[in-house]
Amino acid sequence: MHYDVVVVGAGPTGAAAATQLARKNCRVLLLEKMKHPRHKSCGGGISSRLCAFLDKDFSDLIENKVTELTIEYKGKKVSFSSKEPFAFLVRRPQFDAYLTEKAKQAGVNVRENAPLQKWDETEDGIAIESPEGKYTASYLIAADGSNSSIARKLYPKWKRFQAPALEEAIKYGAKGRDSKTKPNEILFALSVKQGYGWIFPKRDEAAVGIGIFNGKRISPRQEYTDFLNQKVEWSESSARPQGAILPLYQKTNEPLVKGRILLAGDAAALVDPFFGEGIYYGVRSGQMAANAVAQACHDQERLSIYSETVSEAFYPEFEVAQKIARLVYTFPGFFLQMVRRYPSLMENYAGVFQGDMGYVDFWKFCQKRALQKLNPFTQFSGASTQS
Repeated sequence: MHYDVVVVGAGPTGAAAATQLARKNCRVLLLEKMKHPRHKSCGGGISSRLCAFLDKDFSDLIENKVTELTIEYKGKKVSFSSKEPFAFLVRRPQFDAYLTEKAKQAGVNVRENAPLQKWDETEDGIAIESPEGKYTASYLIAADGSNSSIARKLYPKWKRFQAPALEEAIKYGAKGRDSKTKPNEILFALSVKQGYGWIFPKRDEAAVGIGIFNGKRISPRQEYTDFLNQKVEWSESSARPQGAILPLYQKTNEPLVKGRILLAGDAAALVDPFFGEGIYYGVRSGQMAANAVAQACHDQERLSIYSETVSEAFYPEFEVAQKIARLVYTFPGFFLQMVRRYPSLMENYAGVFQGDMGYVDFWKFCQKRALQKLNPFTQFSGASTQS
């Protein structure tokens, strides 16, 4: 059977792309190698800015609205509170299943337990094979995650920076919430070498994990064990976290469109190099890819608009996030001191998650703040002079 588009991977990226395409009257096949709901190693943190790009009933999946962030390093803490939530916490199995159901409702042909086995470009499209059968399509959107087989085949020499992470969901103990976090607080612990540890509290469990963002010769397992012992007192912890790979953004010359194939989400390494957020960029890039393909169905030259849109919307933001990551994870003590001294830094950073500003504007604010503090004449600004 022939489709306008085949989307590979029914995570947030693929489901969002497929839904957008179906709502634009495209014939769409969505292939998923597992059956929903399925396990996914992820803290389940979603920045509140994503809500504008999801259906309103998404709110039924929210288990916690985050209004407080605590940064910790070597026993010292700084906390920040926001009147409005800057993040929401969900369970990834249910979230991904919800998005896939949205695709079905929009008219997408969803095939689960159907891994991609083979694909080849033809003169007028793509030939695809899975256990479900053989298909052809005019276009292919690769949303098959951090280890994307499609991306590897397209660009075998593309060396991506893959940050290791470990995470597990830990049930609250018999005495209730035994963690050191508050109900609406997430912990950002810089005691983890060249990265951070997190505690994301949900209804009856918390996502606890670590990610290493700026180092290669560090044992994730040891860092996780140390973090768990220091930060959590849950006796029910299995201490058997699941591993994950975060394909952090790094500048590359590889275009996200090649022929009739588009890379999106983790498959395109669209992950925030500082905080490791991938869901927002996955959903947005999936929708951007869908918009480009819908236009290309009428004018194939419009397909390249996808690379241009992603480059303009995300790459400048990621470049700044990369600078911040190097600073924070190399000098965590200095970062904590700066945040403690200038609380407005975190107030503005919350604006990034809320969609009020981007990393570029946030960085400009930081630079302006630093210059004001370093300028010895700032304290005299506004004072009148007398002869």
